[in-house]
Amino acid sequence: MRTNNIVKKTFDTPTRQVTAVSDLVDVAIRKGRVLFFLLFASISAMAQLKPAADLTKEEMTALVRRHFETLNIQGPVERLKEMGAVYAKDFYIADTYFEFFNYKGFNTVVSQIHSKYPGQAFVAIEEVQTLHNIARVSWKLGDSLAGLNYFVFRNGKIKDIYAFVSPVRQEGRPTAVNQEYCSVVDKHFETLNVTDSVKRLQMMGDVYTKDFHIVDTYFEHFNYKDWNSTVNVIQQKFPGQAFSTVEVKTIPNIAYATWKLGDSLNGQNLFIIKNGKVRTIIAFVQPVSK
Repeated sequence: MRTNNIVKKTFDTPTRQVTAVSDLVDVAIRKGRVLFFLLFASISAMAQLKPAADLTKEEMTALVRRHFETLNIQGPVERLKEMGAVYAKDFYIADTYFEFFNYKGFNTVVSQIHSKYPGQAFVAIEEVQTLHNIARVSWKLGDSLAGLNYFVFRNGKIKDIYAFVSPVRQEGRPTAVNQEYCSVVDKHFETLNVTDSVKRLQMMGDVYTKDFHIVDTYFEHFNYKDWNSTVNVIQQKFPGQAFSTVEVKTIPNIAYATWKLGDSLNGQNLFIIKNGKVRTIIAFVQPVSK
């Protein structure tokens, strides 16, 4: 049995729990077979999906905290040594102002940041949010910089960082956005609003890469065909409501968009873009409080 025909995850709303694919959970509960149902769903899911996260929320949170502790080390030699323990060998960081494919180059920039903002420390300013091997957190550097970081973990270390950074006191023009990336994001949401499933699937082929991957607060898919099935479910659960973007920011090969689904859901998506198409979406989703 395909896992798309049972339950992937549950959308939590203030009034009730809405199943992601069908009302089988309600049936199972009424018949007293909820434990068997959930066990069967889990086994089916494991047969279809890739391995579960190898890091717990606590482990990812600890690595994020260690990341900021590492940035606050003043000595570049000591800091570089600590980076080797925190970051993967093929570490990558894309920032609003720079891009590096190793942590040695990143270490040099951190030294420059300390010189420019002496005596100021990096501090996470909210609870770390996590998905499957992914975390995000907002942070600040004293009273000078503010940022939002996405972290990708692999083998117990930080593999990638996507950082959206802005001065606390904005001077001059705002940071420009990549219009090509904005267009890709627009096509993504336009596709989600198509009600015809067959037409939407065809459009997805133009928007997403063949190795498309989406990890969401409520589900995870490794191809856009399964994602298309979930979009069907979302449209059924929230009829007449459309996806729309609120804000888009860009850095090299990355777009970040805040969005809403009518008056039901809010979300923050990170899009990894490859050759003009979306390869990966990391989506943090919340129901709108009513």
